[in-house]
Amino acid sequence: MSLRCNKTEMGETIKVTSQTKVSMRTGRKQTILNMVSSFISQLLSLGISFFLTPYIVSKLGAAAYGFFGLSNNIIGYTALLTVALNSMSGRFIAVEYHKGEYVEANRYLSSTVLANCCMAIFIVLVLGIITLFLEQILNIPQDIVLDVKFLFTLLFVNSAFGLCTGVFGMPMFIKNRYDISNTMGVCMNIFRVTLIIIAYGFFPAHLWYIGAVGLIVSIIHTAWYYYFYCKMVPEFAIRLSFFQARKVWEMVREGAWNLLSQFSSILNQGLELLLANLFIGAYYMGILSITKSLPFVILGIFAGLGCNFHPECVKYYAEGNMDSLRNLLIKGIRILGALAVIPCAGVFVLGDLFYSLWMPGQNTNLLYGLSVITMAWILTTLPTQTLWYIFTLTKTVKKSSIVLVRYGIAFVVTVIIAMLLIEDDLTKLYFVVSVQSILGIIRFMTFLPSYSSKVLGLPRYTFLKPLVGVIYTCAIVCGIGFLLKYFFIHEYSWFTLVIGALVITLVSLGVSSLTILTKTDRDFILTRILKIKKIRISA
Repeated sequence: MSLRCNKTEMGETIKVTSQTKVSMRTGRKQTILNMVSSFISQLLSLGISFFLTPYIVSKLGAAAYGFFGLSNNIIGYTALLTVALNSMSGRFIAVEYHKGEYVEANRYLSSTVLANCCMAIFIVLVLGIITLFLEQILNIPQDIVLDVKFLFTLLFVNSAFGLCTGVFGMPMFIKNRYDISNTMGVCMNIFRVTLIIIAYGFFPAHLWYIGAVGLIVSIIHTAWYYYFYCKMVPEFAIRLSFFQARKVWEMVREGAWNLLSQFSSILNQGLELLLANLFIGAYYMGILSITKSLPFVILGIFAGLGCNFHPECVKYYAEGNMDSLRNLLIKGIRILGALAVIPCAGVFVLGDLFYSLWMPGQNTNLLYGLSVITMAWILTTLPTQTLWYIFTLTKTVKKSSIVLVRYGIAFVVTVIIAMLLIEDDLTKLYFVVSVQSILGIIRFMTFLPSYSSKVLGLPRYTFLKPLVGVIYTCAIVCGIGFLLKYFFIHEYSWFTLVIGALVITLVSLGVSSLTILTKTDRDFILTRILKIKKIRISA
């Protein structure tokens, strides 16, 4: 078995020629380019979710829509089987590559791919059996049982496919060329929404269309990734002879605590839909899924933006340049924080107006109330997306994982006890969301900033100060927003909502430029971002 893109090999030595067409880029310009392209890609995803969610809910109903979110959560549970390996494989491969040890990098690469393929087969078999008896495990309305089963099957196959081929996206990290992957993401999102519109516009509505479109898009996306994989890293070769079980064990051993971290993430953020389905019902699970859709797309946008800082973090850490690393992380919190104020303040101030227009057939007050509670903890996590990578970078994930698991267990145990004691379904729903939000705020305001400072040898409050500034700024923007809303918004219409959103955006940017961003940040944005059009992508 061999999968390679170059032929220049002799024995154990892999020679590299001028075949490498896409070079690595570093520095501020590339970081900004990565961020802008990521923001555009994720913003398109937000737009797709904005238009498709009410469309699908109107076609299928809130209960049916909830199973799409639940199926994705269940797929996340399967990541526990591979996270120990995949959370560290990129680091090992990238380090060896940057050292020029291409043979060693290929051993890590091949070991990762072959191990993932074996796990993908196992996952498909296990989830296939679960799908056969799905209606006996979950509360599924009788009229959509087959739809839900088919959706789960397609999503499980797509997940296994991604597990086997995910390595083809690794060169974007190694070469710090997220701008390329983000551009591909934009194209694939446009293609995806086109297919979904065709499916739901010209054929009888079925829930499984979402899964079918996702699988088609994944196959095409992977083909593009493979093309750039060949161009960017011709030194790489996936071969059975390169596989070494001890390499797999080395990566798993280093990433073992990331398994606990992933487990804690599932406990804290991935069980609410399942708990709602089991203890409250399919309808309220669907309502909860609707309120989670936009906040979690926003979270995905900021997670993508945060990833654009990772290549520079690796570079500074490898060089031992801790001052530059600290400055980069703080700058990341400030920039992401300034951006985070916009959607959070927008939901707090205009959420009721938004839901009355976006979901006219649903309970607007319920959707708004649940979203406000959710966005309270989302506000504290959006600016910190640059910090989580510190634990992987410094191989200090043990304590962070243990602490996060404790938070997760506290959430699950508290919710289950409450579900057994509370009789009213609506109260149960609010309780689930409230407990999740309270624990999230505590986690992101205490443990994350203090422990990430500690592992880097920095003062305890290094990262907390800019985070507090973000919350303070959001409070100011919300105060201004509510006053403007009270005096000027007297009717609910899309025009009023758009004008209100623009005003919130301008107020957020204006206040943030004074309370969050430093003069250096403002100069940085003016001199770099405004010149972004001058940057050319070489290929």
